[in-house]
Amino acid sequence: MLSGQDSACMPGPYFNLKFVKNYREMIKFLRSKHVTALREYCNTCFFECFPEHASHYMEIGSSDHYHPHGAFLWAPAFPSIAINQEGQAYSLPHRDRRDYLQGLAGVFSYGDYTQLQISFTEAKVSIDFPPGALCFFPPMCCTTSTLQYWRERPVDP
Repeated sequence: MLSGQDSACMPGPYFNLKFVKNYREMIKFLRSKHVTALREYCNTCFFECFPEHASHYMEIGSSDHYHPHGAFLWAPAFPSIAINQEGQAYSLPHRDRRDYLQGLAGVFSYGDYTQLQISFTEAKVSIDFPPGALCFFPPMCCTTSTLQYWRERPVDP
């Protein structure tokens, strides 16, 4: 589902009431003031770092082709946002093969951890990615993965 429309429908066995509930909770979360501020920060950085590319995204995103799908609903510069809230979480190496705009992915480091690394497979490089860091890269050209080290939380009495 690409859009923020409240009409969750998935074909076959993927559609269920739990999905609809989670989907609606995520829509509410994405509309919160904190996520809106985060999105605006990422967009500002994107426009400052890549003004021509950002203008191209704005032009494409405002076209009639994308509006019915809501693909640019959350941020004019980016078609999607990923949020991971798991402890001791990592992502397997992955690459976005549906890069319709031949564009850039923005990754913002947000969470309760002591260290995060983002790895770029083809470049054979891993970089530290502390909370508050922002990185842009071409998702169709780079295979990426992340590894998070979460700090231990105190046990409540």
